[in-house]
Amino acid sequence: MTVRAHGSTGRPRATAGRSRVRSTARWSLSAWLVGCCVACAAPEPPSAPPRPRATGPARTAVPAFSATYLLTWNGRRIGRATETLQATEAGYDLRRTETIAIRRGAESVTLRTALHIALDADLDPVSVQVTRDGEGPTLVGRAHRTPTGWSATFAGTAAGPIPPDAIPLEVLPLRLARQPRYQGPVMLPGYGFATGDVYSRPDGDRAAVVSLVVPTGVLTQRVELDPRGGLARVTAPGGVESRRVAPADAELPFDPPDVVAAAAIPVAGRPPVDDDIIRLRIAGVTAPPPRPLPGQLVLARDDGWDVTLAAGFAQADVEAALATHATGRAPDGAGAIAAAIVEEAGAATPMDEVRALARYTDRFIADDLGSPTVDARAAFALGRGDCTAHAAVFAALGQARHIDVRLVTGYRLTDTDEGWRLVRHRWAIARVDGRWLPVDPTYGEAPARAVLLGLAVHGAAPADIAVVDEVAFAGLRGARAHFASR
Repeated sequence: MTVRAHGSTGRPRATAGRSRVRSTARWSLSAWLVGCCVACAAPEPPSAPPRPRATGPARTAVPAFSATYLLTWNGRRIGRATETLQATEAGYDLRRTETIAIRRGAESVTLRTALHIALDADLDPVSVQVTRDGEGPTLVGRAHRTPTGWSATFAGTAAGPIPPDAIPLEVLPLRLARQPRYQGPVMLPGYGFATGDVYSRPDGDRAAVVSLVVPTGVLTQRVELDPRGGLARVTAPGGVESRRVAPADAELPFDPPDVVAAAAIPVAGRPPVDDDIIRLRIAGVTAPPPRPLPGQLVLARDDGWDVTLAAGFAQADVEAALATHATGRAPDGAGAIAAAIVEEAGAATPMDEVRALARYTDRFIADDLGSPTVDARAAFALGRGDCTAHAAVFAALGQARHIDVRLVTGYRLTDTDEGWRLVRHRWAIARVDGRWLPVDPTYGEAPARAVLLGLAVHGAAPADIAVVDEVAFAGLRGARAHFASR
């Protein structure tokens, strides 16, 4: 069986000189408060119980409302949202629509999210439907409450498990209006029904500080409510804000910001000619160093990190950071494709297989920073995407070959037209002959070059990918770096 790459193979390649930026982790600004809850750089949950059962609010009538929100990032407009609450015979309908426009390098990206939540008279959710579309296929998610809990699907695949007493995060403001000190499990419909735990505390009149605990970290924001209990303003440490405005104010035209360039960390100086080992010093960091990952060693210093990047370098305790993150289920047909790739490459060893799968992924997925693909099945269908699509496809092929694979979110050291930058990126690590090695399928590298700085390891499911972007880069806003001597 001959394997043919259906994506374009004539795109620019990385060279020793300056290259087109092919790598940037997804900028997943979606559902609630721009959907971008920015992490507060806490690797472990607060000292509260790990999953307390939420206390249901007492039944009182909730007034209907309609609101428009202006969405901004670091003071730049990125979109708008509308939200309505209407009474029904069974309780209430909460609807939210959102449009976000950004640039990722030269590519313009527009993402639309529509959410419909049916609530009973006590504001307990009964059903949820979310629709997301952009440049790729429309993604639809549905969840409904059953006598035993929640049943959910997202993009045609079963989602969950979801705790029986979880509420959609979008319902939280209605709960906070009744009891500002709230604890309980939540679901994130716009993130493939990922789940977490919410802890809130009052912070002034009609305001609360909300911490969302997810497996990869803690996301924190300040929520301000209007007198009717609707959202008035949400702010987060990373520069994201959702502010209630008059409808006409949200309709004004704007120039979408380039989130790739703005989120990159500038690196002063030049790397050594022999780049087997690269040392960096990153200043202005408020986050603790990431856990040990293959290919890197990160140590805390006065106001930042000392970073050593070395091809093949691995820490002995890396297993602890990887054990809880499963790769996920491979899409239908991935097994036959992977087998054909391995056969055509004449792979004789596990390392040969990993290398063949990485190189095939590089050829098969055409570079497209404008593609919103976060799912291996969609990436297979489109044949194009960014580093997330490459990583997801490689993980699916590896899973089909019974290769242990995890995804990593972080930075890739890149020589751009503006100089050296740490650019947001996503890649993989694979277990080969008992060792975890970094693999960058976007560039067909197995093992990857010593240019990757991983911040978080996670699974390949859409929910894992969407949530990790909101926590991995916590505490790195405004950071700067320079090459360090040996």
